[in-house]
Amino acid sequence: VDGGQKGTAVTSLGKWKIATAILAATTLYYASQGPGGGVSGAPGVAAASHSTSNVRRQLRIPAAALGMSEVRLIARLQRSENPREVIAVAQKLGYVGTGASVRALSKLTQDRRPGVAAAAVAAIGHIGSDDAVDALLGIVDGPTARHRAAAITALGQAATGAARSELTKLALDKGEPLRTTAIYALGEVGGRDVIDTFHTLAATRARPV
Repeated sequence: VDGGQKGTAVTSLGKWKIATAILAATTLYYASQGPGGGVSGAPGVAAASHSTSNVRRQLRIPAAALGMSEVRLIARLQRSENPREVIAVAQKLGYVGTGASVRALSKLTQDRRPGVAAAAVAAIGHIGSDDAVDALLGIVDGPTARHRAAAITALGQAATGAARSELTKLALDKGEPLRTTAIYALGEVGGRDVIDTFHTLAATRARPV
């Protein structure tokens, strides 16, 4: 978490190399497990196939299968003035939502009520569809560090090819204030090309931010 600051400082080359090496090693381990492998209760680093284009995708559950109605959830989201209820509904939409939910949640990404904007952004990341990633990319391009950090983290949850490409670009950009956030989000995506990116980061002299 970047705490609203213009980024998380990396204070030394040693710390940077340790962080990227750990991320690379962790991702490599879970990649080596292969599809269906890994350890029960392991961190959310995707197990990669031999294809470098493979990325982890969110488990999609039809709302009806859980006895829910996406239409009704969206109506509650839009109607409620209670931040706790809005956050709870947003979390549900993150698991069962479609494009309609992305549009509704996008309207809350600048909401000033405590926790609402962050919950909306996270839910969009969990939906993980192409339009969800497009919405997150729009926030990443915005001016507010706090909102950008939330969107970058959510891209790690979306884990599409477009999300991975954006995170890789941010992680390799020495002038990006939220570079560290992007690196950790990239670790959530996983894949062999992500390992290559981590190796590149570990071998590159990082300029302290």
